[in-house]
Amino acid sequence: EVCCFDAPSRCEQRERISNWQDVRDVYGPVVAAEVHKDIPYLILGHSFGSLVGWVMMQYLREKGLPMPVAFMPTASRSPTTHEPQQYEEYS
Repeated sequence: EVCCFDAPSRCEQRERISNWQDVRDVYGPVVAAEVHKDIPYLILGHSFGSLVGWVMMQYLREKGLPMPVAFMPTASRSPTTHEPQQYEEYS
């Protein structure tokens, strides 16, 4: 089963998402609702979605929910290597 989510800047939620806290608040509960303790899952994010995936993993860990068996970021550098000003509006 595949669960897909639109990128924050491309969906009808556009006005509601202006920083990383908004990404967590809007998508965190949606992702958390799909996580089941007995079903392994992975998170795949492409480009900006890789950073969103990273934020979702932080959200899941903070909520004490099961972590994915894998995180597959594609077309993105490590979140720790991004220049802060590059994503200033999302910080």
